[in-house]
Amino acid sequence: MSTRKILIVDDEVELRSIVAEALELSGWEVLTAANGAEALEIIRKSSGLAAMISDVKMPVMDGRELLQQIKNSGLVIPQIYLITGFSNLSPREAQELGAKELFRKPFELLKLCETIEADFRAQS
Repeated sequence: MSTRKILIVDDEVELRSIVAEALELSGWEVLTAANGAEALEIIRKSSGLAAMISDVKMPVMDGRELLQQIKNSGLVIPQIYLITGFSNLSPREAQELGAKELFRKPFELLKLCETIEADFRAQS
């Protein structure tokens, strides 16, 4: 079975904490980053990430640039989910960047967790 390790990238501390706690209760090992630059560093140092959830709008490096850097670097994360509040990113554009799905804020935490679980089981 694949590793249940996930990275949550969001500049909102409270949102990171809430999503992390929900996923930890479901048996995920959770890593967190406050922006895309921190996330890239974690991705390069960590092995076996099964998934990543990233906000789109963040300081330092946003979600679009993060996904582009991942793609350009040849790094592999099997499942990537984007969350956004005020962004003109379409689901199609998100998929072109490598995202499995785009969730709009406010999103249903249960739906996010169920989607991640279903996708993880399908990949395992």
